[in-house]
Amino acid sequence: MKQLLIFFAFVFSIEAATAQHSSPLALNLYGNYIFKDEIHLDGFRSYAKEGFQYGVGLEYFLESIRSLELKYLRQDTHFPLYGPAGTHLNEGKDKALISYVLLSGTNYFERSPQQVAVPYGGLGAGVGILDTENGGTYTKFAWDMKLGVKIKTSSQISFKFQATLQSISAAVGSDFYLTAGGGTIALPDYATLLQFGLGGSLNYRF
Repeated sequence: MKQLLIFFAFVFSIEAATAQHSSPLALNLYGNYIFKDEIHLDGFRSYAKEGFQYGVGLEYFLESIRSLELKYLRQDTHFPLYGPAGTHLNEGKDKALISYVLLSGTNYFERSPQQVAVPYGGLGAGVGILDTENGGTYTKFAWDMKLGVKIKTSSQISFKFQATLQSISAAVGSDFYLTAGGGTIALPDYATLLQFGLGGSLNYRF
């Protein structure tokens, strides 16, 4: 977090000191609130707890209204696991880190360069990484989608406000694991983590 604050100060100082021409590249600093999601495991159940997600993305504009972005998102959370009788099986050992590395395409619905509020939507695909407290790391296919609005200013800085849906799915023929106590719990094939979030980003156009 301290590094993010330093970067914000750096960006604003550059903006105040110079007036540069826009380039095809933009930097996005993300902050989202992610809501809780239940994961169904036959007789077991687990939850990805709600919390703050942050990240960074480098966006390249193919044209004025279309872009590709490579982004990294991270959420420190908890994965409590409950047995059929409701017993908390991994109490005190349920910390986890959820990370996404995604390549996303975005379309901006901009009618003119003078438009201040620009709606947009996008889809992305890549990998989701789950790191558990007991040392297990599991990498699976992931995707995301987003809808939002970009608020432009008279400078190179703009703001994005958006709703997102992110998912990590187990691959065919494989399992998605969570660590519980001293052992490992195997989830069925196609066990899916589906995370809804609200948030946005600070966007700096180079």
